[in-house]
Amino acid sequence: MDTKILVVDNDKSLLQNCKSVLETEGYAVDYCMSHSEAESLFKNNDYVLMMIYMPECYAETVQLIRSARSVRPGMLISAVSDAPSHGSLKSAVAAGAKNYLRAPVAQPQIIAEAKKAVSRAAEGHSCCSDITPEILAGLDEIIKNNKSRQGALIPVLQAAQELIGYLPVDVLKRVASGLDIPESEVHGVVSFYSIFTMKPKGRHNIRVCLGTACYVKGSEEIVKKISEELKLDVGGMTEDKKFSLETVRCLGACGLAPVLVVGKETFGDVHAKDVMNLLKQFE
Repeated sequence: MDTKILVVDNDKSLLQNCKSVLETEGYAVDYCMSHSEAESLFKNNDYVLMMIYMPECYAETVQLIRSARSVRPGMLISAVSDAPSHGSLKSAVAAGAKNYLRAPVAQPQIIAEAKKAVSRAAEGHSCCSDITPEILAGLDEIIKNNKSRQGALIPVLQAAQELIGYLPVDVLKRVASGLDIPESEVHGVVSFYSIFTMKPKGRHNIRVCLGTACYVKGSEEIVKKISEELKLDVGGMTEDKKFSLETVRCLGACGLAPVLVVGKETFGDVHAKDVMNLLKQFE
């Protein structure tokens, strides 16, 4: 499937700059000069990136960014201007733009934005092949049982994450559709609450506390030891999907510092030299 990018510019300068660069890199690119046309395009196409030029009078562009974020919550939006101001920057970010670039945008920057968008999309969709028809049926049952409940979204998301292990983009879309609420609302809740994750986790998720009490007792060394021994970056998962690794600011057990949690089991007074022996009990 083509990786699709939308470029919106009312005077063609950004369009001409992006056209040859992105198409040479193998991306499928749509271009338009009209905001109404842009809105029609992103409503009907699953773009990973929208690059949009912000003119001096930027109110209409900010509204388009807000609309795009509502319709495509997972899409990266990059605002471009040759005369950026504090007001335009603040408004673009508040509306949903993730990046703000100074025009003219150099070729390496254009390519970097495209790669960043593809990476974000991959994170959101990774391992969706793990979601079987049986799991989807379970998800639909969760939605059905909670739909009439006031404030159903968070309980549905909690049950969905317990069922699947994480919340990829396709699951967020299914929840939004099933509860008859905007995708942007679902995505916003998942992004806001740290209990939710859009990344897959290992069978045993390791959380190491880096709060003050744990940090001064060597929890950073625990993270380093796990990372080196399992060849596992923070936020990542081992190749065999056995372990994933996270760091947190507090686990609410400061008296047991340094603390780590594996799955639902809490371990206190853990030290780097002993941590790998501790992990051996998990198959």
